[in-house]
Amino acid sequence: MKSKVVKLANYSDLIKSYQFDFILDEKVLDEALYSIVIKNRILEKVLHVSKGDLVTVNLESELKKFNKNSLKIVVGSNFFSEELENNLVDMSLNEVKNVKIDNFDVKITVLEILRTSLPKLTDELIKKENIAGVETVADYKKMIYEDNKENYLEQEIFKLSNNIFKKLSAESEFNIIEEEVLDLYNTAIDRFRNIAKEEGLVFEEMTKEELLPRLAASSVEEVKIREKEYCLFLVKSAAICSEILKKDISQIETTRDNIFLLHREFFSFIRKELAL
Repeated sequence: MKSKVVKLANYSDLIKSYQFDFILDEKVLDEALYSIVIKNRILEKVLHVSKGDLVTVNLESELKKFNKNSLKIVVGSNFFSEELENNLVDMSLNEVKNVKIDNFDVKITVLEILRTSLPKLTDELIKKENIAGVETVADYKKMIYEDNKENYLEQEIFKLSNNIFKKLSAESEFNIIEEEVLDLYNTAIDRFRNIAKEEGLVFEEMTKEELLPRLAASSVEEVKIREKEYCLFLVKSAAICSEILKKDISQIETTRDNIFLLHREFFSFIRKELAL
């Protein structure tokens, strides 16, 4: 890539105004802890049916749907039949009950009733996860915090870096090699053509109705204009990375993958600048 920055605009205001304000959502923590508990749930045999129980039944009926052996039903899920499941509530183990559903007689025989029992979250449950360096509930909570903090940081650095690219792209002076922009553009358009072809379409002939759900555009011309602008932005961002990182990219091929690799280096640079 030969495109260069001739005069780099100042972007220090974006760095100085950056606010790091991570607070772990309690809901995220609760869900993570609950996932450990639910993984270790215990199914206990009970004598009477309540909503939420896993019940195994035999059904006898002239209606095919209700003529089954050893059918497992989660009562209250309404997945199989709301009316049948309502009839199961309060039935006892081995009880036989005749009901009418959809004007058909159905004979229900309860074979087994299993109820989910959730254990208390303990250090022992955490140890069973075999997570390196995590031995206790406190360790697990800290890990969840750090993982979510890291995800938050990556997203924030990505947004900040893009804002820096946009500011410098608009305010800096460049020597842009048009062939580099054109190479990126042609590659993108060829990819759109191939994707359209796989769906039995011709890219240049696609209608608004075909374009909107696929490329969020109303016309092919809109796609082409937008893509040309984005490719110019990518070339400028590569030149910005080269200038700020003091990196020679003259021998690097002009591809999106290579530019995105430069972006990753830039994200790391910005993170160090922020001392995060």
